[in-house]
Amino acid sequence: MRLRRGLMKSEHGATAVEFALVFPLFLAFVLAIMDVSIYYFVAGQLQHGTVQAARAIRTGNLVGNTATDRDNFRALVCSHIKINLVGSCTTNVKVDVRSFTAFANIVLPANIAAYDANGNGVIEDAETTFNTGGSSCPVVVRTFYNYTTIIPWLSQVFAGVIPHSSYLTSATAFRNEPHGLGASAVCSDF
Repeated sequence: MRLRRGLMKSEHGATAVEFALVFPLFLAFVLAIMDVSIYYFVAGQLQHGTVQAARAIRTGNLVGNTATDRDNFRALVCSHIKINLVGSCTTNVKVDVRSFTAFANIVLPANIAAYDANGNGVIEDAETTFNTGGSSCPVVVRTFYNYTTIIPWLSQVFAGVIPHSSYLTSATAFRNEPHGLGASAVCSDF
């Protein structure tokens, strides 16, 4: 009985017990901060790649509406993504380029689900458009990347905050320069 009372009053090992209780939560928060930071870094890289590659369309260096033109544009986007956290960029990044006759006529799908025509949860090239338009035409370029968390079990621990996968989107809108190339669309004046 005396030994039991002595153990109850002893504080040896209390720090180790407290550490064992707090460390898993601390580790989860540190990893969550890292995962969210990587998410925003990848989003920034995607935006940078999209804007830089869109210059080729704007200046008339990339015109057309074929699958080869789409692949060339996707490769251009990927060439501007400096850190390869996107995995295989040329297969994971999807592009949607739409040309219009005037800025007032721009109508885009309302959300990501609208691009998924077959309902399989994945945006495919066949579900997007690629048309660089003609000289002086307004163009909207959107890119999509299906981002999955770096630490998969975090999405189970923090289900409401960190989804396992979500689409990162990037967009830019501009008017093509009067380069005289591409489709012969009639576009409104400035």
